[in-house]
Amino acid sequence: MNDEKIKETAESAILENPGRRIISFSLNGKTYWIKRKLGNRRNTWIKYSAEKEFLYEAARITIVAQAHPELVPSVEVLTSDYIVTGDSGPSLSGWIENPELPADRKLHILEMTGEGLAKLHESKIIHGRPALRDITFKNEKITFLDWQSRLYFNDISKQKIQDVFMLLHGLYRENYEEESLYAAALEKGYKHIAGEKTWKETKQLLKKYRFVGKIAQKLNRFHWKDLEAAEKTYAHFHLI
Repeated sequence: MNDEKIKETAESAILENPGRRIISFSLNGKTYWIKRKLGNRRNTWIKYSAEKEFLYEAARITIVAQAHPELVPSVEVLTSDYIVTGDSGPSLSGWIENPELPADRKLHILEMTGEGLAKLHESKIIHGRPALRDITFKNEKITFLDWQSRLYFNDISKQKIQDVFMLLHGLYRENYEEESLYAAALEKGYKHIAGEKTWKETKQLLKKYRFVGKIAQKLNRFHWKDLEAAEKTYAHFHLI
């Protein structure tokens, strides 16, 4: 595909959607996604300014692609104002919530997700916030999107823990009926590649702050999503 043609079509799509940050378009039977240098007005505590997060994400995708091109979106066009990537399929949320997808297929996708995160970690690559809506699956390939989140620890072991916690917490936020099986599939996939070490260290760190899980448990009557998810994540590690 000619990069100039993709760029030309992308810029036409932007003109048609001046206020949108994320835009999709089709060209010659293929779907592409535009991500513009615009803020989304949310998650300001874990993300940078629109300018900085755009440059940060573009740089991180480029760096990660050198080690694991199969785990990041393919960059078709990169300018100072937007990035165009190839389509990488529906999000994990979409797959899980698809009533026509067999249960064993959902578990397979989640195991592959755990494996994908472990492969990144084995290469000393941290995502920062691997949420279900920002991980996609297509043609037996897992893709991690949204590489803008801040890393709050300098120690890489704790950065890996951050990833594991955020992945499980994000799953438990959705209140899926089979959430325990889904979490087990993520864990199984991760351990298949990276072993027990990071999972044990995650449990040790959560145990150190066990009171957080206890507080979340006591406040669960208010049905606050994040607290309920925190309680379930602690329970996953048998800490409450």
